[in-house]
Amino acid sequence: MKIQGNKPLAIFIIVITIIWLILVPVRLIGKDCLQYYSLEKAGVETKARVLLLEPQNHQTTHYSYEVQSVEYGGEGRADFGNPGFNSIKPGMELRVFYFPQSPEISCLGLPHELLVNDLIPFSLFLVFVCIMLVVQYRRWMRLPTKT
Repeated sequence: MKIQGNKPLAIFIIVITIIWLILVPVRLIGKDCLQYYSLEKAGVETKARVLLLEPQNHQTTHYSYEVQSVEYGGEGRADFGNPGFNSIKPGMELRVFYFPQSPEISCLGLPHELLVNDLIPFSLFLVFVCIMLVVQYRRWMRLPTKT
């Protein structure tokens, strides 16, 4: 795409691209990150029982746990303070964190480790995209203008 010195158009394209590149991933992972952060601060740890392992579905681990004689369930990823996926079997006990005020909201493993796991690649991606946009912007501004 040749901008050729059209500075307002270049700035508009960069701003729209940055907004899109921030909002889409935030929408996709933001809910989980907020939940992990909240569980890290206010969550209660308990033991969950592994119900089902899905190796073909991103190694999803289905689990259940009990809070005040009520059974809740969830799904998550192994590791992150629990044994790795290949080391767990149905019936095993794993660490899970839940909200005391909303016990149906939980995460399998340590919330801090899950949060870091999601935030680091996302942050690196944003830094890479911003660098590429700055480089492209500098190229656009160096192009001679047509008169």
